[in-house]
Amino acid sequence: MRKFVLPSLTIGLAVLTAGCGPSLRPLYYDYEPSRSTAPDSSFAKVEDALRETGWQIASADVPNTVATRERTLQQWGLYTVDVTLEAMPMSNGRYVRLLIHPYRDYIIGGESPIAFLPSGLKSDIIPSLNDAFEKRGIEPLGTPSTRAGD
Repeated sequence: MRKFVLPSLTIGLAVLTAGCGPSLRPLYYDYEPSRSTAPDSSFAKVEDALRETGWQIASADVPNTVATRERTLQQWGLYTVDVTLEAMPMSNGRYVRLLIHPYRDYIIGGESPIAFLPSGLKSDIIPSLNDAFEKRGIEPLGTPSTRAGD
C-alpha cells in the first residue's frame, strides 16, 4: 500500500500545479508586409516603427537586419530585465521576423538569458509594436501557435 502513496501524491500535485506554470511563448513574432511594399522599403518602415515605440536603432551584426540597442523594460530588486530586438527578412522578404532577446542583468554583476517570453514582457513590447507596424502596412502574424488558434 505504501508504494502507491508517493506516486499517487506526486501525480496529484503535478495535476494541481499544471495550471500554475508560465505559458511558454517563443522569442519571436512574425509580420507580413503588404504586397505593394518593396522588401527594401519594408525595412525602412520597420525602423520607423521601432523608433516610434521608443527603441533606438543600433548597427546589426547580420546584413539586411535591423537591430536595436538594449532597453530596460522591468526593474526588480536583484536584477533588471533588458531587451534587444532584431528584425530580419524571412522567405525572400515575404515576411519579417522580429527576434526578442530578453535577459536578466543582476545588480551583483552577470547576465542570464530568459528562455521564453513572459506575459509581462509580451504586453510591454508586442501591442505597441503591432500598432506601429499596422500603421505602416505591416500586418502582425504572431507566432505559429497563435496562427493555429492557440
